[in-house]
Amino acid sequence: MDRRQITIVACALALATLVSGASAPVRPIDKLGWLAGGVWSADASGLGGSVTRIDTRYEWTPNRSFIRFTTDFVSGGSASPHYAGDLFFDPGERSLMIWYMDESNAITSGHMSVDGKLWTISFRGDGDVVGVAGSVDYTVDIVRTGDDSYTWTLFADVDHAKKQVFALTYRRST
Repeated sequence: MDRRQITIVACALALATLVSGASAPVRPIDKLGWLAGGVWSADASGLGGSVTRIDTRYEWTPNRSFIRFTTDFVSGGSASPHYAGDLFFDPGERSLMIWYMDESNAITSGHMSVDGKLWTISFRGDGDVVGVAGSVDYTVDIVRTGDDSYTWTLFADVDHAKKQVFALTYRRST
């Protein structure tokens, strides 16, 4: 093919794509794009202790390759940074992943999946949360209940049984 023929074929393919309504393929991380923007807040007063609210912010990185999040615990009207991390697709793992660090510089990472309105995170963490020595397998189920709301439920694998630790309802404000 000469240069003119290649140009004609390229234009024809571009036109066919436009006419068919085809769009760029959706990346796995795009399934979580609905989180970006605003402040997601949950009433934490029922959990005991001094934390009354938990605020989380999700923002796309400038290259839109992953979503960065920060989580603050609010006590007595004062916010304390608690977690910061990233949600991303790892091509080597062929999986959505989470990576975050807490205020003590402890790193946690895990796999994520999205199935419709259900977003699931699996990770291994400190068993003290559920009164178990050593590490425990945890699962968080996040269910999107609206454009500006979701439920967040933490489960622990204790003695080979899935035990609910606690649940929160988050609402977004802008």
